[in-house]
Amino acid sequence: MEVFICHASEDKRVAASIALALRGVGFTVFFDETDLPQGGEYHSRILAAVASADRFVFLISRHSTAPGRYTLSELDFAKAKWPHPKDRVFPVVVSAVDHSTIDPYLLAVSLVEPKGPPAPYVLDVVMKSQARSLWRTFAAVAGIVVLLSVAVYFLTAPGIGPKSAADNASSRRDGISNIGLDNVGPLSALPAPGIERTLTLESGETASIPFSLDTPRDVEVVIKSLTPDWGGFTGQRGAPGQDGVYVRICSSAEAPCREGQLGAMEPFSRSMPAGSGHVALFNFGSSPKMSIVVKIRNVTANDI
Repeated sequence: MEVFICHASEDKRVAASIALALRGVGFTVFFDETDLPQGGEYHSRILAAVASADRFVFLISRHSTAPGRYTLSELDFAKAKWPHPKDRVFPVVVSAVDHSTIDPYLLAVSLVEPKGPPAPYVLDVVMKSQARSLWRTFAAVAGIVVLLSVAVYFLTAPGIGPKSAADNASSRRDGISNIGLDNVGPLSALPAPGIERTLTLESGETASIPFSLDTPRDVEVVIKSLTPDWGGFTGQRGAPGQDGVYVRICSSAEAPCREGQLGAMEPFSRSMPAGSGHVALFNFGSSPKMSIVVKIRNVTANDI
């Protein structure tokens, strides 16, 4: 993912620290102090860089918001690319300014107002934005895969037809029936009160656990253990996200999904209608390979 850092020359030290933090976890960063070769047409190079960027970080200061500064021209390029700044443009306050001097386009989203060095704060919001973008893509693909899988099952599986009362009682005893696990192999339903699986996720990898509910209920996800594998990891230890994974609980019948970063033994739940849904887990690109034990259960159960 490419990130463009828009800053006034007076703020170049702050911009440089942000660029270094982003590059340290694998992002491609356009930072004009290092990415504009000598010679050539400055304006066209900046325009091309904004056009190819996936995210745009605007450093707000009295210098960058002053009339006539080139930062405002760069912001105009971003406006032309993204009519609304949500999840694309990140305004970061690096020095106190009168909010009346800030472009209304930037105020359409929450300002990032660091309480310390800005680099970790910028890294956090950009990484979370990347995760949300991956979820949206993943959810669309996963939805198609689940529908196709269910269709194939009903067309090809033997023994389709009425089941006995005993079969129904056995298969629905915890209210959660499994319909497969994407990219980590088949999943077998465990005895009540839930289903549990051990996963291994590489850096930046996503796994989805589809399921169906016979009745509306609260579904809870618990990461029972989270073990990083630092062997061979070349990134920076201690980067944001390395103490957890990003989790999303979704219903096919009801939006929005519930999502957030989750560490070990932190319960995370959502009320779900009857029907199909899925739990997805994303290991941040700045994290090492993770071994994860995850449990999905009805929260009325009294053990995990």
